[in-house]
Amino acid sequence: MSYPAFYDAVARITLHDPLAEFLGAADKGLIEYGYVDAVKLAGHSCPTVAGAYLMTLKALARLYPDGTPHAAGFASNSARPNRQALPASSLRWPAC
Repeated sequence: MSYPAFYDAVARITLHDPLAEFLGAADKGLIEYGYVDAVKLAGHSCPTVAGAYLMTLKALARLYPDGTPHAAGFASNSARPNRQALPASSLRWPAC
């Protein structure tokens, strides 16, 4: 996939995944993600994808100031528990 060179200038995220280490899927369990990986998963680059990636960088830096984040060491919670989820008919795709 070709992409703009500045994607490589964005800081990368390195996580330690104990399961990947155990299974031999990643050297020393370290997995590195870049902005281009976020773009591939989203299917495009836009302010929303860029903002989410940058917020993740900042959050991981605050949560793990002295070390590498562990892939199984954090969770994301929704302000709206699943039992109170919105009906699918009310969901709208955001404009990017």
